[in-house]
Amino acid sequence: MFIVTLTYTAASDVVDAHRDEHRSWLDPHVASGLFLVTGPMNPRTGGILIVSARISRDELADLLTQDPFHIHGAAKFAIVEMEANKITPALQGRL
Repeated sequence: MFIVTLTYTAASDVVDAHRDEHRSWLDPHVASGLFLVTGPMNPRTGGILIVSARISRDELADLLTQDPFHIHGAAKFAIVEMEANKITPALQGRL
């Protein structure tokens, strides 16, 4: 599975201008179960995506280029791959 950090690289007005489009882009990936958890950091300097291992790192990197925050230069992304070895029963089979 993957942890993706988004760090805002543009002024807050640029981020705000593309937030709804970014969230709409997230929706089908959350609905499909590919993105397990998404949300803003606190404080709001970026966001976090927790992504299923159903996708390869290269496929994920390609997918992230379609995020409106990437397209409009509002955020940069960092992908951390991890191997989950202790998993709460509620998430068994979902990662």
